[in-house]
Amino acid sequence: MSASIERAAEVSASLLEIKSRVQELAVGRAHAPTLVAVSKYKQASDILTCYEDGHLDFGENYVQELVDKAEALPAKIRWHFIGTLQSNKAKTLAGISNLHTIQTLTSSKTAKALDKALPPERTTPLNILIQVNTSGEDAKSGLPPLSSASETNTVAVATAFLESLKDSGVLSTRKDIAIFTASPR
Repeated sequence: MSASIERAAEVSASLLEIKSRVQELAVGRAHAPTLVAVSKYKQASDILTCYEDGHLDFGENYVQELVDKAEALPAKIRWHFIGTLQSNKAKTLAGISNLHTIQTLTSSKTAKALDKALPPERTTPLNILIQVNTSGEDAKSGLPPLSSASETNTVAVATAFLESLKDSGVLSTRKDIAIFTASPR
């Protein structure tokens, strides 16, 4: 499953460049940001190269791709689901033992489905981000921002009472603002 020497060198150089840019932007911040490498459409060998370079956080857009890659790659990888999550896919996603975060939660129904589907042997809560469509683009998923503050709050309140989920903040769909704000919890 390993990449060619040339491809591995290219992937490693790209990762190093991106990490350097993130570190520059993070200077003076209280908490260092987590770089989630989006592995959508990437070969498992590219992900393995990044992992071997010390990178642990990877994001996938599609449930089945995430399932397949999680089975094929090291268990120490922290997977982030970054696609639109429908409640009927919650059980499949919950079965991934090294699923770290779902960044796209948009309903209390899906939160409850995840809570119910997470295996009892899971020792840590699943991190979730409530996705809010702050860009206003129809093509983007997420709860509308101000007009449905009560809906966003409903999802947040619903997750607060689900022991297997940890409300870790809000994911914004806008490109020009910070995309993650941690909850005080």
